Amino acid sequence: MTAHSALGVATLLRPRLPRAPHHATAALRAVLPHCGSSLAELDLRPSHGSVGDGALEAVAGARSLRVLRLDHCSAITHTGIRMLCSGVLTEMEELSLRSAGDIGDGAPLSAPGAMPSLRRLDLSWCHSVRGDSIALCAARLRQLTLHGCELVDSAVCHGLAALEELDVAFTRVCDVGLMALAAGSPNLRRLVLASRSDNLWTTGNWSEAGLGEFRRLRPDVEVVFATC
Repeated sequence: MTAHSALGVATLLRPRLPRAPHHATAALRAVLPHCGSSLAELDLRPSHGSVGDGALEAVAGARSLRVLRLDHCSAITHTGIRMLCSGVLTEMEELSLRSAGDIGDGAPLSAPGAMPSLRRLDLSWCHSVRGDSIALCAARLRQLTLHGCELVDSAVCHGLAALEELDVAFTRVCDVGLMALAAGSPNLRRLVLASRSDNLWTTGNWSEAGLGEFRRLRPDVEVVFATC
């Protein structure tokens, strides 16, 4: 089997790209067309220092992708995210942008036609993301991780009828958000908040009374406290 034919049946691709971003982009443009419709998962974490917007332009044409991992790809900007959300990646179910630099407020994720199959989204420590900007995207998710997104407030907690897991540790979510989750997220089973003990980070604007009321209303939800 040749290298190109092997790529044609690969379901997972975890390449180690050249360090220079333009070389990394060229490598992806050369490889991805040979992967065909079998490629379901692309993991670029091993090459996070090489991946920028040019690489995402190449990735945006991989129609068969279901999982894309871009953790710590700090050169990515809102331009790259907009390319990913151009309407081609209709099969995408899981996207991880954990600590992926300044990707903007996340609004492209809520654009019409952007990743309509998306169900799991990790935006941990993406400091410019705003809850109101990703609201339309969030409404169809089953798992949403906003850990450390310090501009996210309770606006993100409304209309999450499909959501099963939510991480809003180290955000500005307050009691209003907890009550919105209690009333409007019937499928919620796991909620992650920030621990208030010995923590230097902003741990959230919810109160113990508000959390107590949430627990009274939703005893079926596991509440987990994150320390960092």
